[in-house]
Amino acid sequence: MAEPVSNRAREKSPSSQLTVGPNRFWFLANGAVARPRTAAVLAALVLALIATLVGPMGTVQSARANDGNPMFRVGQDFGYDYIEFINDIRRRVNDGQTGQVPGAGSTYMVQHTNPNSVSSYLQVDIQMWGSSHFVRLQLRRSDLYVLGWWDRNNNYRYLGSRTVTRTSAEAQRMENGENRPPDNAFRASFQEDYPSLETAAHERRANMPISRDSISAAAWYLYDSDNTQNMARGVLRMIQFVAEATRFRPLRDSISTVIGTNGIYSIPPQIAAQENQWGRLSGRFNWLLGFPQGYRDPHPLTAYRRDAYGSAVVIVLYTAIQYARYILGTSKGRN
Repeated sequence: MAEPVSNRAREKSPSSQLTVGPNRFWFLANGAVARPRTAAVLAALVLALIATLVGPMGTVQSARANDGNPMFRVGQDFGYDYIEFINDIRRRVNDGQTGQVPGAGSTYMVQHTNPNSVSSYLQVDIQMWGSSHFVRLQLRRSDLYVLGWWDRNNNYRYLGSRTVTRTSAEAQRMENGENRPPDNAFRASFQEDYPSLETAAHERRANMPISRDSISAAAWYLYDSDNTQNMARGVLRMIQFVAEATRFRPLRDSISTVIGTNGIYSIPPQIAAQENQWGRLSGRFNWLLGFPQGYRDPHPLTAYRRDAYGSAVVIVLYTAIQYARYILGTSKGRN
């Protein structure tokens, strides 16, 4: 019998958290027209704020995690922060060569993973809404697979049939500049493939709701790691929020429209199904890059882009430029 889903309260917004964040520059705008005394008070507040951000020698303290990982703070960060969070991951997994696509422009670069980096990892932090706690995910650079995560008790929990121990390279992480090995390493009872994850989670990717609430809940599920169904649900959501959004431009852009608001994005079934075609789409895109700019594929593939409302719209992909503008954020390898 399936275990009950716990922590349901975390699916709702904390009552102490602002549901819509204030404009972070409102005090500067108001200060420009404030009366002298008010302006002086505002100036003092600004100086105090600067003092908290600047160290003893004038060095700005990092607002990110101490270990320099890509980090997203649910409930604090906005849509453009999410775009930069995903772009940071794209840059870090890139194979070191150019991501420029001739004719697509600098806005539509496509990064390429290095298929040989099977033993190279990237850690990503997701901070929960209204809390200083965060869960750390372990990604494989070669294909952006979510391999595992560290729970609140410093256990490394991993997916798949391989064996990982507390001394394995995959299970290591830096904390405050020093290596911190896990106390234990545990294999999850579910596998890493989507059918296994969806069965254990009792949730499907198609029409999955993505919001601040659902992503914060997913982070808590993994951090607590006290319920099999919750853990599977947390992994499934984080794969969408991090890995698939790094691979696919439509998912990244759609999530960015709701993650800083009270909105909900339900993943269209076509977009969810397209995730299984990342290797095929990457292969055709990489092949097209070997031809002159604008070369048209005589046997084009079809895919799904997003429209202005986040709905899935079919597109016939004739050129590498179309792949860059509408489909891929990161390609699997390169030719």
